[in-house]
Amino acid sequence: IAYILTIEKANLLLKILKSILNIYIYIFLSVPALVLIVFVYYGSFGFNFNSITSSIIALSLNLSPFAARIIESSIKNMEPEYIKTAYSFGYSDSEILRKIKLPIIFTNSFEPILVQWITTIKLSSLASVIGVSEILFQGNAIIAETYRTETTYVAVILSYALIILLFTKLTKVLSIKFFKKKIKIWRI
Repeated sequence: IAYILTIEKANLLLKILKSILNIYIYIFLSVPALVLIVFVYYGSFGFNFNSITSSIIALSLNLSPFAARIIESSIKNMEPEYIKTAYSFGYSDSEILRKIKLPIIFTNSFEPILVQWITTIKLSSLASVIGVSEILFQGNAIIAETYRTETTYVAVILSYALIILLFTKLTKVLSIKFFKKKIKIWRI
């Protein structure tokens, strides 16, 4: 999606495709995750998805326009001098893609996409509305049995905090591992 949106010289068919993709992005950027979850679960147009599959589809639809915009921005903000220099050194289009464009796109979009992924994990609590047995759903089941509301919700909060803290730490470790060294653009 992101690559198609960044193509500047477009024929009529590509312009139509770009318009359709932009409509897709704007629609899914504007629809709340909870609405998507309920819509996919109850209005799945003849498909009989279980609650977990519905949640995965809905949260993926919710994440995809954000990821597309992040990658599109990474592509658009690439320095054209890198590409011109590569051409002057005789690199082919496939070498430029593999050795220059993809590493730059990956570097620029890695952390923002992981942040969006972490946000999607937090949004997964909304799946309890359609019966997905996740942390909040389990917490509500415990409250129904024990009537210990505050203690249970504190445990739910701490569980989410621990999960998100672990993923945030993993993001930082991976960022340091992948990007500690500068990208070696001209290495053959």
